Amino acid sequence: MLDRSADSVTLTGVKEFQPDDDTNVELRMQTSCADNGDGTSTVFATAIREVAKVQNVKQSVTAGISIATVTLPAGSERVMQVINRETVQDTKFYRRFYRLVRAYVVRGAAPAGGR
Repeated sequence: MLDRSADSVTLTGVKEFQPDDDTNVELRMQTSCADNGDGTSTVFATAIREVAKVQNVKQSVTAGISIATVTLPAGSERVMQVINRETVQDTKFYRRFYRLVRAYVVRGAAPAGGR
């Protein structure tokens, strides 16, 4: 999914996938393009990878009268929780991205296969 910001030089892309039933991975890439003033441009890119897993979270119930409060366990619930969020630092990832950008620029359109 792609989203262009109001300033039109920033483009964000998001890809989500599930390597297994309990894990969701989101890859969010943000790019911006700067005009160099000489007919060329510079593209800046950064990507963030976020991993979320289904985990059991304990639920509790709290009841209180006047100055006394009692908290009792009330079971558990399965929820998605982010367990890791990091900036992608893999140089091969960015090389593939810039190779794709270069292919679009050289051909003036999408490369064969639309990738």
